[in-house]
Amino acid sequence: MQAPFYSTPLIRHLDRRTLPEATESDETLWLIEFYTPWCKQSLAVRAHVALAATALAKHGVSVGAVRCSADKDSMHFCREQQVPETPSFRAVARDFVVDFEPSLPQPLLPELLVNFSLRAQDAFRQ
Repeated sequence: MQAPFYSTPLIRHLDRRTLPEATESDETLWLIEFYTPWCKQSLAVRAHVALAATALAKHGVSVGAVRCSADKDSMHFCREQQVPETPSFRAVARDFVVDFEPSLPQPLLPELLVNFSLRAQDAFRQ
């Protein structure tokens, strides 16, 4: 078994089976990160995503991470999800999806992810 990419309980590791279960089960908005564990950019933003998860938990936004790696199932799943690159971020809830543009400035990433997620949460609730 592989070690988890995130060690905080605020970020739930999701996959082909658990992503739909999580995002369609209630009225919770999820910020989903699609990552590759050996990708320099994914590694570089890991601490920033954990900071954003802490802030988002106070607003009722859940955070999940989907591994897009070399095994056929996860790579195929990320292609099905139309993940353009890793890391990529997406706000997801039941019948609601908004993509966050890639190539983010890292020092501002936690604040950008929080603001993006809260705006998406407002749009989802309307």
